[in-house]
Amino acid sequence: MSTRIMIPINDFRPKAENRILEFASICKSNEKSSKMSSPRFFRITIESCLNSYRARWSTIRSRLQCLILFMVMPLLAFSQHKQANFTIDYSRYRAQGGDVYVEIYYTIDRAGLNYQKTTTGFQAGALIQTYLKQGNKGMRLDSLVISDVVNSLDDIAPTQKFVEQSNILIGPGDYELLCRFTDLVSKQSVIKSEGLKITSFPAESLAISDIQLASSILPLTSITLGQQEKSKFDKNNLRVVPNASRMYGTGLEQLSFYAEAYNLKFDGKAANSHYHASYFIIDQDDQVIKEITGRSRPKPGTSCIINGKFDVADIPSGFYRLKIRVTDEFTDRFIEAEKDFTIFRAKDFVARPTNIESDKLLSSTEDEFGTMNEAALNDYFEKIKYISLKEEQTIFKKLDLAGKREFLKNFWKSRDPIPATPINERKEEYFRLLEYANANFSVGNKPGWKTDQGRVLLVYGQPDEVERFPSDSDTKAYQIWHYYSIEGGVIFVFVDIMSIRDFRLVHSTHRNEVQELEWKDRYLRY
Repeated sequence: MSTRIMIPINDFRPKAENRILEFASICKSNEKSSKMSSPRFFRITIESCLNSYRARWSTIRSRLQCLILFMVMPLLAFSQHKQANFTIDYSRYRAQGGDVYVEIYYTIDRAGLNYQKTTTGFQAGALIQTYLKQGNKGMRLDSLVISDVVNSLDDIAPTQKFVEQSNILIGPGDYELLCRFTDLVSKQSVIKSEGLKITSFPAESLAISDIQLASSILPLTSITLGQQEKSKFDKNNLRVVPNASRMYGTGLEQLSFYAEAYNLKFDGKAANSHYHASYFIIDQDDQVIKEITGRSRPKPGTSCIINGKFDVADIPSGFYRLKIRVTDEFTDRFIEAEKDFTIFRAKDFVARPTNIESDKLLSSTEDEFGTMNEAALNDYFEKIKYISLKEEQTIFKKLDLAGKREFLKNFWKSRDPIPATPINERKEEYFRLLEYANANFSVGNKPGWKTDQGRVLLVYGQPDEVERFPSDSDTKAYQIWHYYSIEGGVIFVFVDIMSIRDFRLVHSTHRNEVQELEWKDRYLRY
């Protein structure tokens, strides 16, 4: 008799490090197991989980042996304590019985790893742990070990990346995907969290999977003999190497993509047996800047594989989205999917001199960055990071002094709601809120914009209503902020946990914020 795995999570604390599940062990046998009373949502049996776990541990154990020097050779330690650039992405595909097959992708910049000196060169190692959470229940999906050995640190190039992948079959529901990347040299961890909504694919109407962005896609028949060993990146006779960063440009000027279309009308007759796919690259102004209309193809059945590539060498740095449209020529119906991506080249952000007289009439936003040194520019970006995109944060870190000045000018220019006016209203409002946060939420040496209340204020604006509850003999002081026009109405709950007027965010109904339904029992009482 098999038992469904359902493990309660008793301590998903709001701090990122405490939100990760730490399972002490997986059940050693199911001889005495019985069906658990909790609602099931993972279609994974203990037997299959144990087999997967044992096979994975065997691989991890052998790979960890080469990393043991991290613990036994302290005199040879060498570490730059760099910040890892770790990104995740996922794609959802149709599976049988209403379930959905999810592929989770990871990309790690090689240059972001910390290397330790050995007797023969330098060695790095990393651990990726992935968890899936639904409500107060969850499970660990995978543990992956990455190891790297180089003779010289000069062998490491900025464009080199490690790529990994995990797979899971799950039923419909709203989940949270949590990934922790740990550098085994510096012992520093990076936490990534993504909402994961799973909906069964329709049984009859035309449907399409997510788009997977890739660094390369090759037919298995074209792979050289020495590389033909089965890979986790292989599917449908293709080797699809994911690009979880979704960034192209320097070192990767070709955007490759993969998707699947379902429920094509197919009866075997020649007149009804064709489809075609079109591909579009769209800029931030919703303008199509590149387009490919695929030729009419015979349907292989009721489903088909979509894959292709764009040369993006002539597209400037910026934020774009890829759209795929699949058309069933028999019904003349189509289905679309989209995926955001970034193009980045440092040279695009180098300020160029000009003799145009009108350029002397720079706005105050552009003028202010010209005299800033790099430390001041970094400090400025820290203050506006709350409203920046993850891709923008990655780009800013890689720029030189001139590039950062140009970047910040473009940052506010792209957010100017009324470009025709002499002031940038969005920028003015943001720094008005920042001054308010510093005046009202500062605690000791911590400026108000760095507090939880300051962050929420800067991201979501002034709340529509604030409920304030002073402390008493039994409970700590707390506040509830109400926003009535966001997601149909959301709240943010702040508690003065240390009783020093530093109100920490402990619960919110906003889908992208921490949720702790037991916040009163956990944080409010002395």
